[in-house]
Amino acid sequence: MPLSDLQRHDSAVRTRTAALVSLLGDDSEQVRDTVRKELLALRKAALPALNAATRSTDAATRGRARTIRAELGRERILRGLYRQLLRPQPRLERGLLALARLEDPHLDPRPLWQELDAMAHVVGARARLSGDATERALALSDHLGKTLGFGGSKGNYHDACNIHLHTALRARQGMPLTMCAIWSFVAKRAGVRTGLIPLPGHVMLRVHGESNAVIIDPYHKGVVRSDRDLKRYLRENGVNFDPAYLRDAPEGVFLRRQVANLARSTELRGLHTQSRELMKALAFLERRSVRVAKTT
Repeated sequence: MPLSDLQRHDSAVRTRTAALVSLLGDDSEQVRDTVRKELLALRKAALPALNAATRSTDAATRGRARTIRAELGRERILRGLYRQLLRPQPRLERGLLALARLEDPHLDPRPLWQELDAMAHVVGARARLSGDATERALALSDHLGKTLGFGGSKGNYHDACNIHLHTALRARQGMPLTMCAIWSFVAKRAGVRTGLIPLPGHVMLRVHGESNAVIIDPYHKGVVRSDRDLKRYLRENGVNFDPAYLRDAPEGVFLRRQVANLARSTELRGLHTQSRELMKALAFLERRSVRVAKTT
């Protein structure tokens, strides 16, 4: 497209968005709803006009512009989450950061990374001295569990603070999956290989040594568990045994599980729109998995 055509196109978009934004203060709810839908469809192109409208002298226009701008921001974050979920090998840390931005759109991950790095520095200084899994697990549990107190959540189990990475790091408590994720991120930075075990309702962490492995329970501050303990947990909770429950699973499994945890949390808190957004993402992934399975 020639430059002049691009300029004309941009000018037309600016004129269109300005016209739409001017209708945000309209008395008709039907008009406002149509304007909202068209502005959302314009995505990034609508932002300059919306930003200007947030400084309008009309209070209704200001409020509606801010609301639509927030919706656009949420849609952008959801698209980022979809990209993580659709990766051939999703990375749990990036996916949990995308989820955290649904709670805090302006979240700066750098302080989180610095905190994980600082913990890993202490763990790594000890863990790298031994190739034994038990010693490596002890280095993790001593520092994260005993010294820093990272462990299971107190109070409302399904509170979003127990799910989101940034709030769990701040409180040093969270759901089993969240705790396992934090411990695994620290271990990775410390040069210790780990794997997450997809036990239903209670994820655990396997710490690998050079020739052995140990299972620990970050939710209970790093208590060592055996295969027998895990099988007993399944029996006590009425879950039929599946060998896959005791094997390390890909990170994408846990990212999808955490999306489901947050969907349940938002539903319990009455945030039905947010819950539907997350369930829609999971349903999309399920349909995609079925299509892929049929073609392989």
